[in-house]
Amino acid sequence: STLTLDSPMRTQCWALGVLVDAAARRPELKVQRPYLEKLARSVSLSRKTGGHWRNTQEEAICTWALHEFSRSSE
Repeated sequence: STLTLDSPMRTQCWALGVLVDAAARRPELKVQRPYLEKLARSVSLSRKTGGHWRNTQEEAICTWALHEFSRSSE
C-alpha cells in the first residue's frame, strides 16, 4: 500500500489538473475557462503565502497541475 498525505490543497491541485485534461480531451464537457483560471490562481497564490507547499506530494501534484494549466493556455 502507498502512504498518501491528504490535504485540501492537494485535492484542489488534482481537481485543476483533471479539469484541464478534461477540457482538452472532451470539449463537449464545456469546462469553463474562467473557472480554471481562478482555480490556478488560487493554487499559485497558496504557495506565495509560505514560499512552498506543505509536503513533497503537494509540491509534485500542484507543480504538475500548474504545468498542465500553463500548457493549455499557450
